[in-house]
Amino acid sequence: MNSMISVIIPAYNREHTIDACIQSVLAQRYQNFEIIVIDDGSCDATADICKTYCQKDSRVRLLCSEHSGVSAARNLGLDASKGAFLFFLDSDDVIHPELLEVLVRDMEKSGANMGGTCVKRISQKDWQNLNQLIDSDCGPGETTFLSHEDSIRAVFQGNTPLNMIGGVIMRRNLVGNPRFREDLFIGEDFYFIYENLIKGASSVFLKQIWYYERL
Repeated sequence: MNSMISVIIPAYNREHTIDACIQSVLAQRYQNFEIIVIDDGSCDATADICKTYCQKDSRVRLLCSEHSGVSAARNLGLDASKGAFLFFLDSDDVIHPELLEVLVRDMEKSGANMGGTCVKRISQKDWQNLNQLIDSDCGPGETTFLSHEDSIRAVFQGNTPLNMIGGVIMRRNLVGNPRFREDLFIGEDFYFIYENLIKGASSVFLKQIWYYERL
C-alpha cells in the first residue's frame, strides 16, 4: 500500500486557518501524498503562509489564480494533481492523523472507487480543545464496504459521507471528464460526487468521524 494521494485544498482569505489545515495533512501516518493548495485570489497572507510550507516540504505545492470561486479552484487542483487517489479538504478544516491511511488501505483491499468519513462540526469556542478531541478519537479505523447500488441508496437516504466533498477520496481513474460545475454556487460538490458515483462506483464509509469542520 503505497499509492500517492493528491490532497486538494482550495483557499480564499484563510490566513487564520490554513496553517492548521496543512499541518493536519503533514501529520498523517500515511506519508505518500502531495498537498495542492489553490489560492483563489486571497487578499490576506494565505499565499505567503503556503509558500513557507512549500520551501520546507517539496510535497506542498501552491497554485495561485484570480478569484474565481471554489469550483474553479478545485478544478485547477484536479488538473495539476498526480496521485492515484484524490482527497478533498477545505482550508478551514483538519483531519485525523490516521484518516488517509485507513481510507486508502480499505479502498485498495476492497477495490472501492470512493471513500469518505462523515463530518464532525466544531464551534470556534470548542476549537481550542481540538487536539484533545483527536486524541480521544482513537480506534481501529473500521470501514463499511458498499456496492454501487448500496452506495446510491445510502446517498439518497442521507446516511453517507458523500453528501459534501470535504473528507471524500476518489480513485483518479474514476474521475474523467467531469469537473466541478463553475456555474453552480451551492451543491456543486454533491453534483460532482454524484456524476462520478453513477459511473458504477462502489465505496467505503469510515465508521469513525475523522474530519473536523470549523463552524
